[in-house]
Amino acid sequence: MPATCAICQQPIIARHDVRVFGTEVMHRACAISGRQTVAVKQQQEIATLRAELSAAREAERRAVSEVQRARAAQCRAEDALRAMTARHADALIVRDEACAAEATAGRLLTQALRERDDARSELAKRTTAHTDAPEDTRDPAVIRASLLELD
Repeated sequence: MPATCAICQQPIIARHDVRVFGTEVMHRACAISGRQTVAVKQQQEIATLRAELSAAREAERRAVSEVQRARAAQCRAEDALRAMTARHADALIVRDEACAAEATAGRLLTQALRERDDARSELAKRTTAHTDAPEDTRDPAVIRASLLELD
């Protein structure tokens, strides 16, 4: 396999005027044209690829960091939700206890009002029994005489 020009990739024939730079061999006309050699192009491609790789790794690092922050925020949100759920459950228990206490107070109030009404009616019966005593229509002189007889 014959040697090839580092710039144009054409075979180098013995009659061609050549130039040697380091490990690269090229036609004199190609060297004068100022075009880049394949090795330089490859080095530039490698440098470009390394820069892209570095940028990709940095983007990956940022993405991983963002995911970690999102997971931490999710954990905090879940903790807050659990605390809020617990407070809500406690509030429901307090509400149920308050409703039960209100119902008990209502029953006690109804019972107390009934007892008060019964006591008032009983008192009314007793006072009317004393005040509604049948009047003695007898003459006071007759009553006095009967009292004197008793002595």
